[in-house]
Amino acid sequence: LDQVKRKVWEADLLSEAKHWDFTATFLEWAPWAVTESLSTKPPLDLPVTVLCSQHGPMIVLQESTDRLSKLLVDAHLAYIPESNMWWELENPDEVIEGLLVLMRSVIFQ
Repeated sequence: LDQVKRKVWEADLLSEAKHWDFTATFLEWAPWAVTESLSTKPPLDLPVTVLCSQHGPMIVLQESTDRLSKLLVDAHLAYIPESNMWWELENPDEVIEGLLVLMRSVIFQ
């Protein structure tokens, strides 16, 4: 039993290390990979509302979200007021505000 516990513990440590390695390098390859893969595709002709945090980081979040919305033919870019980067996780009020912004954009489009 101790041997099994040790192997599980070692595997868990290894998976945690892999997770943090992935997380540490994510921003080095993810934006480029997503941009490259989308740049070769034709624009989608779908009505879309793209939500973005109002106070999120300018380059990482706001500018990239703006570029994404421009790739979509019928996209509306809406900002979640008083939100930072992870509006879905910040607090319940932000989730409600995000849903209200989404609902308003759907109703008035």
